Amino acid sequence: MSFIKDRRTYIILASAWLVALADPLKAPLLAVAASCALYGLFFSQIASLPPKAKFWVAAGWSAIAHGAPFAWFATTDFHGVGIVVAYGLLVLLISFQFALFSLWLRPKMPIMKILALSGVWALFEWVRLFFMAGYVWNPMGLLMTWHAAPMQLLSGVGVFGLTFLVMLSNLLF
Repeated sequence: MSFIKDRRTYIILASAWLVALADPLKAPLLAVAASCALYGLFFSQIASLPPKAKFWVAAGWSAIAHGAPFAWFATTDFHGVGIVVAYGLLVLLISFQFALFSLWLRPKMPIMKILALSGVWALFEWVRLFFMAGYVWNPMGLLMTWHAAPMQLLSGVGVFGLTFLVMLSNLLF
């Protein structure tokens, strides 16, 4: 069966675009869905893929889901064409980071591995502070800022703690 005719392809593309549109301020219900299940829907679709396919599918998914919300970043009005190159490199780095993470995903993982992977992703996002000139590029924890109740957790665990919770809920999906 061709990849484009596969039902999995449509689920992967739909989840990428829905995550890309999940702005807690503009689309709070989509942010709830993304923070609770849309990443998990994607993970469930790629968990059984061979490693090479998993890597490239995850890189493409991440380029859409994490690159599209920041397309404004590539405007050439004030910065010239160089900003498009910078934007492309940032999207590439984030996509490869997400793709490398996806290589650890397996169907029906034990709870300890899920906890460890949630922590690893929060650590990956924290490390971005140091190798991307301090630009964190939309941490997953921001998806939980759609309501005051989850935002109260920020004072205790910070945005990377919320990232851990988002990843945990999606890996349990």
